[in-house]
Amino acid sequence: MLLTQCKSTRELIGDYPMHVSVLISTFDRFDTLKATVNSLRASSYKDISVFIAVDGNESILHTIAKLPVCLIYNKSRKDFVMSMNTLLQYARGDAVFYASDDLIFEKGCIEKAVKMLREKFPDTDGLIGIRQDIKGCSSAFGLIGRKFIERFPHRCVFCPDFVHYSSDFELGRFARNINKWGYCESALVHHKRLRDKTWRVAHKVRDRDFETMKLRREKKLFWGHNFELVTDLGKKRLKEKGPRLCHAL
Repeated sequence: MLLTQCKSTRELIGDYPMHVSVLISTFDRFDTLKATVNSLRASSYKDISVFIAVDGNESILHTIAKLPVCLIYNKSRKDFVMSMNTLLQYARGDAVFYASDDLIFEKGCIEKAVKMLREKFPDTDGLIGIRQDIKGCSSAFGLIGRKFIERFPHRCVFCPDFVHYSSDFELGRFARNINKWGYCESALVHHKRLRDKTWRVAHKVRDRDFETMKLRREKKLFWGHNFELVTDLGKKRLKEKGPRLCHAL
């Protein structure tokens, strides 16, 4: 693992002295990732740090290191779930926004989500879903409060049974079940949903993750209510040692 120094845009905005860490995993999308980061820099909410996991693709590592972000490098591909759980070991903000590398944030998106989190869960024990500009698509991204994150072992918010898909869906179900969920319709992101190399690599595990979701639902398991895992991969991942902090590039 390799972590660059974090170039934070931290400052206090009005009534919102809450620091937000934005987490992004990327494999082969420098151009769209750069657009995502630029949209975050243009945000009306400035108390932000961006954390990026470069997931097993050394060829783009040094290019991405030029962006104003904190950077972690996975020498071997871990995919979305474990990359996010790895980033959560470093992201120590008051709240964490989990995102992807093909989003464009509306200028007021994070500010609106933070406002709802502060109003609905002032102790930061909650999850706020946000809106995508795709008809019929439920929220797949959101803002997680620090206290809510602390509910999970080793800050592993995303269930290790999953590789890429469905972990965010189970997280949302858990938050709703314990009345720790809010939905901020006015907080909007534009999701490009590219069908490129990154999509093709991730798509290989789609059926596997959907079968895992079906099995977990049959067993009435919620990651958060209990921490039982049903796959050998999940059990192995939860036991893995955390990433090692290295010198800046």
